[in-house]
Amino acid sequence: MIDLLDFIMKNLACEDSYEIVESETPYSCNIDVFVDKDKIAKVIGYHGKTAKAIKTLVKAANKDNNKKCDIYIKER
Repeated sequence: MIDLLDFIMKNLACEDSYEIVESETPYSCNIDVFVDKDKIAKVIGYHGKTAKAIKTLVKAANKDNNKKCDIYIKER
């Protein structure tokens, strides 16, 4: 999951521009993506379409896992 999200973020923003933090509970997984201020617009996209696509891809990859996975894109 993190590898897929890292691959997507590398293509949208350079490696130094973001940080991925994962926190897990027995029933869910929360992933926080902290993006630099100058790159956040590219990651979120026009009307949030890019962010929604990222979330859809990660949720589709998580289909085999029984945990619910939420992704939060935040500015650092």
